Amino acid sequence: MVGFVFNGVHSSYYNITARTDNRNLKPSLRVSEEIILGKDGSYKFENGYNDRVISVTCFLKHKDIYQRREIGRHVAKWLSGKGELKFDDEPNKFYKARIDKEIDLTIDVAIDIFTVDFVCEPFAYSEFKIANISGIGSIQNNGTQEVGFIAELNLSPRTTINVNGKSFTVTNIDQKTYVDTDKMICYTINNNKKTNKMLDFIGNFPKLSLGNNQVTVSGGETVIKYREMYL
Repeated sequence: MVGFVFNGVHSSYYNITARTDNRNLKPSLRVSEEIILGKDGSYKFENGYNDRVISVTCFLKHKDIYQRREIGRHVAKWLSGKGELKFDDEPNKFYKARIDKEIDLTIDVAIDIFTVDFVCEPFAYSEFKIANISGIGSIQNNGTQEVGFIAELNLSPRTTINVNGKSFTVTNIDQKTYVDTDKMICYTINNNKKTNKMLDFIGNFPKLSLGNNQVTVSGGETVIKYREMYL
């Protein structure tokens, strides 16, 4: 048995114990196939990974069936929509999950049993990791995938960041400025709204490779935030 957290609420809050029936080791590849007339076999093209489905069987225990019905209503609300999914045996990682299907309920004398199919993005994520770099530094990516990052640039006429030989430069930094190399955008934030700053951006959107990454910053200290990703 293993507990889990969904949308910030632990299963034990509802007196639920759980069993993971299917937490697959890796998601399936997204493969398209082309068949050419007159030619044996087919051409296959890989394009990333499909969503993964994690099935969890839950046991809601309460000797009073009326109380179980009431708790069940709140459980239904809790398991609606999407959010972060985290298991007790991997507390430092989470999945971005949603629940699409109905949840069938089996009612017994002192227990209700139901199975939840969490549809998750292919990868598990770490919490944000933060590196403060001025001059020459390094960032260790201990995940299994290359990842983008968010660079937070402080006031400077010109800041250049080089990661493993790929670089970008931002000019006219008159307020805190952000570069998201995953979404490939450069912006400031005013009144909680993003303002495009791509006119002052030149260069590439580098990623953090697996293992050690050499990072050089010119133009003042920069904060780099990233999440490690895992199959």
